[in-house]
Amino acid sequence: MKMLLGAIIISIMLLVSSANSLEARAGKATTIILNQTPKFVYVGDQLKVTGQLIETNTGEGISNAEIKVIDNKPGGQEILVSTKTRKYGFFTSTWKMSLGDPRDKTVHLLVRYDGSETYVGSISGEHTIMVRLLPLEINFLYLKSSYKRGETPEIIFEVTSRGRLVEPDTVYTSFNGQIVRPAVYGMGNYVYETPPLSKGHNQFFVNVSKLGYETVSRIITISVN
Repeated sequence: MKMLLGAIIISIMLLVSSANSLEARAGKATTIILNQTPKFVYVGDQLKVTGQLIETNTGEGISNAEIKVIDNKPGGQEILVSTKTRKYGFFTSTWKMSLGDPRDKTVHLLVRYDGSETYVGSISGEHTIMVRLLPLEINFLYLKSSYKRGETPEIIFEVTSRGRLVEPDTVYTSFNGQIVRPAVYGMGNYVYETPPLSKGHNQFFVNVSKLGYETVSRIITISVN
């Protein structure tokens, strides 16, 4: 009985030793913890990605390891940026979101570690981030509620995005259905002097567009007493 028990103990020890030996040859398993990311960002915004690379079995951080931030596109993975982990395996990566197409897009974000002689590679869970076009706004300035027949008011407007003046790529304007050209007096600022106003309603239309921004239009009606 004692011999049998001894044989069992020896067998278990050999199995454990064999498992440890296999793990050493194959490398230690790793896990990437990817912290929460925003649901959406605007084109041109700085996006910060943070997390930690750890050894799966012990939870110890792995420092000085290269990790890659990936856009897991349907057509293949695109490396957005790469960096190295710091003390305890923590990492931080920041880059500017760009947009090649004139429309919103979705980034399927994940972090990848390709492994080393000591550690097995791993991939984080995927985070979905919407990259939105920047908003454009057309603001009309100094307009009265009504005018007299024959007056030639100046229509002044500015183009902004999130409170800052923006120079559009294209500006289309019309007055009472006729294409007109406003004068430019500084970035994002425009003025148009109307012909003598006719009785009734006169309409001024503006459409502006810029790559990376939403196209926007506004129309105002000038009432004449």
